[in-house]
Amino acid sequence: MEYINNKKDPEIKAELIVTGETRIFEPTPYRVVIDRISYYVDFFKTYLINSAMSGAYIINNPFKNSMNDRFFSYAMAKKIKVAVPRTVVLPSHEYHAALGDEDLRNLKYPLDWDGICDYVGFPAILKPYDGYGFRDVYKVNNLKELIKVYDGTGKQVLIMQEFIDYEFLIRIYVVGKDHILPLKYNPLNKEYSVDPKLPETKHGEWIAQTALAINNEMGFDFYSIEFALKDGIPYAVNFLNPIPYCRQESLPPQFFRWVVEHLGELAIEKAKSDVTTPCKVLPEKREKDTEIFLSAKFNG
Repeated sequence: MEYINNKKDPEIKAELIVTGETRIFEPTPYRVVIDRISYYVDFFKTYLINSAMSGAYIINNPFKNSMNDRFFSYAMAKKIKVAVPRTVVLPSHEYHAALGDEDLRNLKYPLDWDGICDYVGFPAILKPYDGYGFRDVYKVNNLKELIKVYDGTGKQVLIMQEFIDYEFLIRIYVVGKDHILPLKYNPLNKEYSVDPKLPETKHGEWIAQTALAINNEMGFDFYSIEFALKDGIPYAVNFLNPIPYCRQESLPPQFFRWVVEHLGELAIEKAKSDVTTPCKVLPEKREKDTEIFLSAKFNG
């Protein structure tokens, strides 16, 4: 918000959204909305879809976001020929109290835990299929640990995934259709660094092309992807994150500035255009409002 407002453009004002009850197809006063929190607040998902339908531009497209989850992103990675760790999605341990055995008759019970463990192997990672960041991520080393974690996850749908004992991780931030920031990342101490030779290597060039190719599949404006390199092979371990973790305290200043500046310029570009978020019920363009507003909703 500071980056955009410091430009002192008379047509542009960036502010936090303030919203509550929303009437159906009610036009939003905001021209562009940057979404940083809807994955944890269901009301905002509905608000953003309604805003897109009434003509705003949302970063990222809430229709695309609503169909995206971790398991889907791994399937998409396989589709475009990216190596993916052995992965399964597990039914949740608990269900809504109103459901009975008759309602759940389509679910196999008990699960074939021996078959699951033989396929994925140990150590393995357990994480919510619809989560982002590092919340509720577990590493398990045997069936006993797996069952203990699984029994405590309630209604969460989990992904169980082969743990890649990587040589190093690469996290790539993507803004728009042609801006990428590839970083080496150490998740143990959450440190980022730049390898200036990375883009020139075979894997670096391939990873960059893959990051940009996602636009052809999903059409996101801002996202990150993460690869683990092992034995010269890049594995998609966190393939598509449409709400990238990039708080100011989590990134070195120069990288945080890169994200802010490129995302800010993208938002300004969209605000000054007449483009709307693609959805089936709206034309691609709308008349410009008399006064153009931007809103940026940042998590933290």
